[in-house]
Amino acid sequence: MKKLLIFSIILALILNIHSSIAAASELFTLTLYSDANLLSYYRLVDGADTEGIRNFTSTNIVFQAGKFGNAAFYNGTTASSDTSTVFTEFSNATGSISIWFNTTSTGAVALFQQTKINDAEANMVLLKMNGCAGGGDLCMVVSSGGTNLLVANESVTGWNNGAWHNFIFTVSSTGNLFYVDGVLRAVTYYTGNATTKVFFNSPVGANNWGLGSSMAGASRSNYFRGFIDDVAVFNRALTPVEVECIALGTNCADLPASVKKASIINFE
Repeated sequence: MKKLLIFSIILALILNIHSSIAAASELFTLTLYSDANLLSYYRLVDGADTEGIRNFTSTNIVFQAGKFGNAAFYNGTTASSDTSTVFTEFSNATGSISIWFNTTSTGAVALFQQTKINDAEANMVLLKMNGCAGGGDLCMVVSSGGTNLLVANESVTGWNNGAWHNFIFTVSSTGNLFYVDGVLRAVTYYTGNATTKVFFNSPVGANNWGLGSSMAGASRSNYFRGFIDDVAVFNRALTPVEVECIALGTNCADLPASVKKASIINFE
């Protein structure tokens, strides 16, 4: 009981510090988003997305007030964003992807996917909510040649509560890490393990990258209903502190030392 009380006090102090840190009105103003390791950045502020790095072709997307400036709203039935251009980041064996989302969906939905269209075998990198193999409410899937190389499931519920959440997945020379809202999560590996090193280079012949739905062959499914904002791909694994900076929407230089230390603790 005494340990639980101390833990609760520490957690409350950290949350108070978090709430006192001013978040940027636009995430792209952070120093991290001028990093040379940032390969792709989708602000999703409008149809052209001229203020980001790279552009999507968007179908039935509505741009509304989001987490940072505008965000893209996906209607759950016909809305999607994708590009048929394969960028250099898709050849990376290590790196990080960050995505902000806000949804109340209870069915299986895809937040992002890199895939090979018109391919009978699964070749993809997929972030999915609900409907994950082996259970799990949020899962990262990497497949090649029809075989799942990694299925990492995060079983904590509540990510579809109509609030903004940040997901970051990193792959380094030592393995993969799965963060939600700046916290390193304890995941269950249905396929692979924490040392599995698979990323955008794993799918064979990938020729499509998109948000808000998934592709199997030529068919689109798992339409996402909700908001997606500020999607970024880095060519290196972000540090726990950098992950915390993105989750808080603040520059790492402005992050108090107490929060930097707390960022590596899993408070599940």
